[in-house]
Amino acid sequence: MNSSGGFFNKRIIKSACAVFCAAGLLLSAAGCGVKSNVSVIKSDAPLKVTEAVSSGESYRLIKDNTNLTKVASSGLIELYLDNVTKACVVRETSKDKYWYALPTSETGAANDSSVVSVKVLSGGKLYSLNSQDNSVAFGTVTTKSDENGLYVTYTMGIDAKTAALTSKTVAEGNIWLQLTVNYTLKDGSLFANIDMSKVLCAPGMTILDISLLDFFGASATSAAEDYMLVPDGSGAVIKTGVADETYKTLNFGVYQQADKDTYSAIVPAFGVKQGESAYAAIISGGAELATITAERAGSDGAVYNRAGVTFNITPYSVSDTKTYVGNESYKSKIEICYRFLLGNNASYEGMAVATREQLIRDSVLSTKTVSAGEDLPLVLSLIGKGVTSDNPASLFSTTKTLTTYTEALDILTQLKSKGIDNIALRYKGILDGGLNQADIFGATKMLTLGTQSSFDDLYSYANSQNFSIFIETNVLSSARYNRFSSGNSAYSISGDRLTLDFDNELAGIYGEEYFTRNLLAADKIDKAAEKVIDLFSESSVGISLGDMGKVLYGDFSGGYTSVTEAANAISEQTKNIASGRSLMVSGGNFYMIKNANYISDLPLSANAPETSAYVSVPFVPMILHGIFDYSGAPINYAENDKTAFLRSIEYGACPSFEFVYRDEEGETDDAVVYSRWMNTAAKYYEEANDALSDLRDKRINSHYMVAEGVYCTEYSTGSIIYVNYTFADYTVNGVNVPSMDFVRIN
Repeated sequence: MNSSGGFFNKRIIKSACAVFCAAGLLLSAAGCGVKSNVSVIKSDAPLKVTEAVSSGESYRLIKDNTNLTKVASSGLIELYLDNVTKACVVRETSKDKYWYALPTSETGAANDSSVVSVKVLSGGKLYSLNSQDNSVAFGTVTTKSDENGLYVTYTMGIDAKTAALTSKTVAEGNIWLQLTVNYTLKDGSLFANIDMSKVLCAPGMTILDISLLDFFGASATSAAEDYMLVPDGSGAVIKTGVADETYKTLNFGVYQQADKDTYSAIVPAFGVKQGESAYAAIISGGAELATITAERAGSDGAVYNRAGVTFNITPYSVSDTKTYVGNESYKSKIEICYRFLLGNNASYEGMAVATREQLIRDSVLSTKTVSAGEDLPLVLSLIGKGVTSDNPASLFSTTKTLTTYTEALDILTQLKSKGIDNIALRYKGILDGGLNQADIFGATKMLTLGTQSSFDDLYSYANSQNFSIFIETNVLSSARYNRFSSGNSAYSISGDRLTLDFDNELAGIYGEEYFTRNLLAADKIDKAAEKVIDLFSESSVGISLGDMGKVLYGDFSGGYTSVTEAANAISEQTKNIASGRSLMVSGGNFYMIKNANYISDLPLSANAPETSAYVSVPFVPMILHGIFDYSGAPINYAENDKTAFLRSIEYGACPSFEFVYRDEEGETDDAVVYSRWMNTAAKYYEEANDALSDLRDKRINSHYMVAEGVYCTEYSTGSIIYVNYTFADYTVNGVNVPSMDFVRIN
């Protein structure tokens, strides 16, 4: 079995027609008709976007610094306004480094650069407007400033005559809008936002997408050590100073599900490094609507190295003959916080620190630290029941018992006898439906796994050994055969039942590669969480949320629930579920992990193919280490278990394994039978425990490549861990690091 991509690469959403919703999912199912909160535009072909006519480079490029007016200062940064382009400029005073919201004339052609670009719908047609061509060029932009920042108001029109209209004179059919970008300096950071509740549009016009500061820090050339940081899996750097002819523009949907055009991102942040300066950009408003795009100069026709954000303001879907548009739009602030970094802090390590600090300030992450005991947790997943067939036409799927309560107890006692004194047991597939769990509203523990007494024995033993037990629960999804009761299913904007494919870990043995599962109506999230709490009310057993940390979607069933409302409901109910018990979250979408104790299935690599210029880095682990215990995909599922183990050491992750007890008639392959992995798991655990146990509550301060295939991770205590993935020993600073091994130095 191969788990190198884990959940994040393998979970592909299938659809009869590709559509977009507020969360960017591609979804499908049996049609049920369009809901009343959706408008439908019929056409002979997909709608084409009418682009703005270029106003010329004078409004799209910052010529030099002679037209700058200082607006405000905070700490080591100053905010300026370019009086020609009406774009902001930030100066770092200690390095005299300028960060421009638009490219400068020294860097080449302007391409399509703008401060703000907007995709709108009016009269059944799509239009693309931007601040430079549709406002600055027409002289319909105004500015004002105060001691803390700057307000730039753009009145955009399809032509000069329309742009000159006001909110009182504009009429239906006009392509016109007015919005204000607010720049604020605070604590040495720049905050840029648009309050969507104050945006004005012509009657009958709808804003679909807005891109804000897409070209901030864009550059046409790069020094050898320059790069962009993107939230791909664990994090990745795009080395803009290293040639890469294979690079294609990459998109990362924040909290969204991956599809053929977009990778998923669990953290709402990215960054840019140029010389001895850098910035970390944290999306602090509307993150659940955001897609981060990274272009590389010379690839896909791009002129600049740049990373920017587009926000989906109104959900919509474009098919061959119909365009579906939601009748409700996002009405809060979209905001990006830019944290500026200098010298040694101008690195992805510094970006991780800045991101963590800002997310704590924004109450996305907790100020807590791990309660470190003497031993590192072994994250052990056991599968109660596998699914041998998943026929949606039948009343239920066929399951096979793989690990009973008594057998789970046997595995724990054997691991204990091998000296493992800290286990976080994630017990999967014990509710109705097994791995392909049934509707949460009717879920109970499967009697065929054992009596209540045998479960109590397992629970009592775990308590006596200070082990933790987490029962895996899927709250937002249901097996197809056991559809949510009437009114409980979620629907896409086009009126189709929402479904999503989840990995079947045992696909090599039983069933299909994926379980296609129905998604819960978003307005039922609160009731579903109450059911989970009630289901486990008689004990303080921990709960593992199998889907809530991986899935986010808007829902058009009945009354519309936006993706923002769904995210808020999931975050709030996660807190309620965690009350009085331990919580494990699978996947780790940042908006809902604050109350978790453990994060499982955390990505420990990038999802896009790596090259010499596109490299995985532990950006996400560096944010989380010391706040949470986390683990990656099970080591025994990897193509090379030793490489997977070394990656967990390098990224400070707890070792993770997934087992079944039974091997009836040789049906179960070697990758999952506990007896064939027990000694290896114990060996890996002992090595990981010796290396990482006393570092659980510490920060990762630095990470870098020592040589090709040799990496160094430094902790806040000064401890250093070298990992060597090569087939030859390597000596660094007088320390020999054996081939395919690691060494810790205190």
